[in-house]
Amino acid sequence: YNKALETIDSALELCQKDNIYVKKGDLLRFNKEYDKAIECYEKANKIKETSQHWELIAKTYQDKGELEKSLEIIDKCIK
Repeated sequence: YNKALETIDSALELCQKDNIYVKKGDLLRFNKEYDKAIECYEKANKIKETSQHWELIAKTYQDKGELEKSLEIIDKCIK
C-alpha cells in the first residue's frame, strides 16, 4: 500500500492528471481513507469534470455512511 501510494505521489509531482488522482483516490478508498479519497476525486473533477468522477465521489460518501450527501451528488449529476 505505502509503496503504491509513493509511486502515485511521484507521478503526481511530474504530472497532475485527473486519472492519476482517480488511481490515488481508489487506493485510499480501498484502504477506507474516505476523506482523502474524496479529496483526490474532487481534484480529478476540477481538472476534468466527468460523470465518472462525480460517481466516485458519491460512492465514497456512501461507503463513508453519508447517504444524504451521496444522494445530493447523484442529483447534481442528473441535472
